[in-house]
Amino acid sequence: MIDEHRIHWAEPLNRLATLLYRRGRLDESRALCRLLLAVKPWHFGALSGMVLVCAGMGDKAGARLWADRRLPPMQPIGNNSRRREWVNRLAMEASRELGRAEEMVLESFGERDDHPMRYGGGGAARGEADRFDRGRSGGIDSGEEGAWQ
Repeated sequence: MIDEHRIHWAEPLNRLATLLYRRGRLDESRALCRLLLAVKPWHFGALSGMVLVCAGMGDKAGARLWADRRLPPMQPIGNNSRRREWVNRLAMEASRELGRAEEMVLESFGERDDHPMRYGGGGAARGEADRFDRGRSGGIDSGEEGAWQ
């Protein structure tokens, strides 16, 4: 699978990184986690993997740094503002990456991919990260309890 999909399908690489970690091959596991995070900076498994690898290597500062980049845990009370900020920050980052990819398509093929079923008709590339479907059980900024579950 890894040979076929390369880094574009993160799950096989994340599983391999986990196996390498469990076998004590921390340098290799860290390299795969970093590769995944270069492509998908929001990948939960790779972020957690970096924390575990750094801790396993005795790098407390690195473990703290990567732990701070993970999705904050859901709090049973309160507005979970740290969690909301994390999601909004990563949504904006993903939007920027989509914009870069769209520009590459434009440079390569001379036209944008404005198919209405992809990325809201190109809206994500214009930095409109808040165009999520808020009609379902609460959007990212709806403030409703349970919107983060």
